[in-house]
Amino acid sequence: MKDAKEQLCEATRNLVKILSNSLKLKRRRTVTPPASILGLNNAGASLMNKIAFRMKNFARLMGVPFNFNVVHHQGKFSDFDFNELNIRDDEALEINCVNTLH
Repeated sequence: MKDAKEQLCEATRNLVKILSNSLKLKRRRTVTPPASILGLNNAGASLMNKIAFRMKNFARLMGVPFNFNVVHHQGKFSDFDFNELNIRDDEALEINCVNTLH
């Protein structure tokens, strides 16, 4: 059985691979905006910081501009106000709830 770190990394790695393939197909000459992933976490920061480090390195190897930010939230995830994230119209939000709903 995979732990939370492995499951989150696997899901995010798949997203980075898709972005990498898309960038290669488009062969854009413009500056590509970075993929920004925000980790919502109500536990200690060390796990999310390790995940962020791994994902940034993987994205760099795949040629994908990438940001990974951690937002710490105490309490239930259902109480989180997603409007606080200030997501723009040209951004997508990845929600990964590995081991948080039980």
